[in-house]
Amino acid sequence: MKNSITFRLNPKHAEDREIMEWLDANAAEEGGQTALVKSALLSVIHGNKEADYYQKMQYEIQKAISKENEIFSDTVKEVMQSMVNQMFAGSLAMIGQTQNPLQVAYPQQLYSSVAALDSISSCTAEKTQAAEVKDLEADNCKSMDDDTRNALGSLFDDED
Repeated sequence: MKNSITFRLNPKHAEDREIMEWLDANAAEEGGQTALVKSALLSVIHGNKEADYYQKMQYEIQKAISKENEIFSDTVKEVMQSMVNQMFAGSLAMIGQTQNPLQVAYPQQLYSSVAALDSISSCTAEKTQAAEVKDLEADNCKSMDDDTRNALGSLFDDED
């Protein structure tokens, strides 16, 4: 590595003229043109290091924000699943309370076709209910929280 650097400034070039004007205006403050050039180079070097530091810090901050966003998203998903479970338990409770349909006595000779339709609809309802039970059994991707499990358990207790 060389101990000295030499270069020439040509006043015919606009960039060189700008450097020469800057050197003339500021050389007295820094102790000469050589000291001023050294100071300018060191400022650029330190500025680059500082810019690198801030870039690294910005990257780390973005990484932390991204991680916090993921945690927040997972928390929202868990809360929403809990709410869905609780709403489902409430719906089951309401269905359980309305499962006692009104029974009307029909004279068989007049309404034999109504009885046939009623048996078909009850058969369809049983198939639908069986299909819903299968769907619910298959949908076990998330476990219920304890409150929902207790609410569902209290709905189907046979102590009544």
